[in-house]
Amino acid sequence: MREFIVYNRIKLRDCLRLPDSWGKIAWYSYTKYRRKAEKENPPGHNVLMTGILQTIVSKNKSFMDEAVKLVKENVPEDTILCLTGAALCDIGYYEEGLERLRKAVAIEPSLENMVVLAGYIEKPEDYAEKLELSNRILQKNPDDTDGLRHKAFVLVEYGQLDEAEELLRKALDVSPKNRANKEALGEIMFRRGSYKEALQLYKKAYSFLDKSKYSWQQIALCYSELGKPKKAKKAAYRLLKLAKQDGDDLNTPSKKALFGKFGIAL
Repeated sequence: MREFIVYNRIKLRDCLRLPDSWGKIAWYSYTKYRRKAEKENPPGHNVLMTGILQTIVSKNKSFMDEAVKLVKENVPEDTILCLTGAALCDIGYYEEGLERLRKAVAIEPSLENMVVLAGYIEKPEDYAEKLELSNRILQKNPDDTDGLRHKAFVLVEYGQLDEAEELLRKALDVSPKNRANKEALGEIMFRRGSYKEALQLYKKAYSFLDKSKYSWQQIALCYSELGKPKKAKKAAYRLLKLAKQDGDDLNTPSKKALFGKFGIAL
């Protein structure tokens, strides 16, 4: 077990580079998972989470694979598939991760498993699946804020903005501090040309650990549409900083066009 656990702690700078909610989990919970994993007999959830977080930080799948071998008799299969599938999606193995998430739902169509799968479906050819999952989630719990957001996402892509807005406002009534739903509502306001309201929502959606490049992109675009080029450029530089931290390819025509809009040459 000592050879398996190679990170005594995960540093803040590493947490800040992690995708989405993993940064928060790594910063606040990794040490707890590691300490419990060292004493966990038989190996279980703490060992699994330790391996997953080590993989998320290092991008080395072997930590997660070893953890799965250690816990496969002691942790439900759908839980293993759901957690490792989400991790794979976030470190660049999208199709492999999605396959695991689908298997998790097939084994156990729990609210949690369906919410995670729906959240990671992002390709247009899979929107029908995302919508179907969202409806199943809302059948189990009509007030599930993730289910409301995932359904709204598809409706926005289908051009049904009124229904999508209704769902997101309901989600924010249930959970007023939910940043993901604020960002999603901001998207609707942006598409409608309500740039001032969209800007307020995108700003509220941003946080230090749950950083979102998309939020900064949209903040920059909102400022531009509102005739505030200096603030737009400042926001675009924040986006550029995050993109560099994530190792994004900045030489694509779309990236050059986006930053060129704010007078930033790549």
